[in-house]
Amino acid sequence: MFTAMILFEGGSVFFKTNIPMQNNIPKPNSKSLTDNAHKKLPNIYFIVFDGYTSFKSLRDFWNYDNVGIKQFLTSKGFMVADNCVTPYSETEKCIGAYLNMNLIKKIQKSQVYNTYSLLNNIKRNRTTNLLSSYGYQIVNLSIFDLLNKPRYYTFFEVQDIFGNSALSIVNKVIRKYSGISNYATYENLMISQILLKGDELPCEQPFFIYAHFMLPHPAYDFNRYGLRQYSHDTISLEKMEYLEQILFANRMIRIFVNRILTKDKTKPIIVIQGDHGFRNLSDTTAKAQNTEAHSLLNAIYLSNYSKTYYDHKTLENPLNNFRGIFKTIFNLDL
Repeated sequence: MFTAMILFEGGSVFFKTNIPMQNNIPKPNSKSLTDNAHKKLPNIYFIVFDGYTSFKSLRDFWNYDNVGIKQFLTSKGFMVADNCVTPYSETEKCIGAYLNMNLIKKIQKSQVYNTYSLLNNIKRNRTTNLLSSYGYQIVNLSIFDLLNKPRYYTFFEVQDIFGNSALSIVNKVIRKYSGISNYATYENLMISQILLKGDELPCEQPFFIYAHFMLPHPAYDFNRYGLRQYSHDTISLEKMEYLEQILFANRMIRIFVNRILTKDKTKPIIVIQGDHGFRNLSDTTAKAQNTEAHSLLNAIYLSNYSKTYYDHKTLENPLNNFRGIFKTIFNLDL
């Protein structure tokens, strides 16, 4: 019943520190703000598919050529990396590095303290600070707090002394009564509705939207068509289910891109990327496992803005994504 509702409402697919903070944020001068006020700044979409690996990794470890979505993105004007690599394989480190456009300087030994520091590093990141100073409204549809915008849904939560958390309890209830295995799955569907309908997005000033989908990250709730699939524990089946959710994510990407390019008249900037790769690749060498865990999708759309900042090598480092955007739009060297 729940799956049928998703399919009907979705049209063709689905629906229904010690870590040093980045304090050296360039402040826009009054002249630049005045100049920018006389032109329409582009809306910026930062769309993350958690655990979405690179094109090269899919060929190497799944024997699958993800050429369909690559051709779609390039036909729409995206610059697409074939083998993008991240320095980290944990989401909170990856996102913190991407939004701060820099490596994380120091990691604490205490896991609890380290987690809080990493989350605070994301909350106070350079990208949203800078964009706010230029008049951007921050729309947060992610699992992290951004400035004064609270996270849209919860995924990271410190466990109590028994290894439990409020989130784990909610997940157990959802699994029992709905057949959907994870709380985040509901939120993925709600975020999709917001991106497609656009009713809850600002219209009077430029916005930066960070949407974080827990796909193709487990739990493996959907096959390529958005229909319910049931997760298995064996390595071969997990790899297959992961690939199914890659293909489902591809369908989502096509719909989101078509909607944004049709409806958004601000010459939008779109970043579609993973945060890290598949981290459960057990049927290969330790070196290959590490390579895959640090691989990710990376695609950037700049409308008719200059693409001179980005070359093949630049695109394969996700820490360059927002550096290039700030250089392109505001002529800032970060």
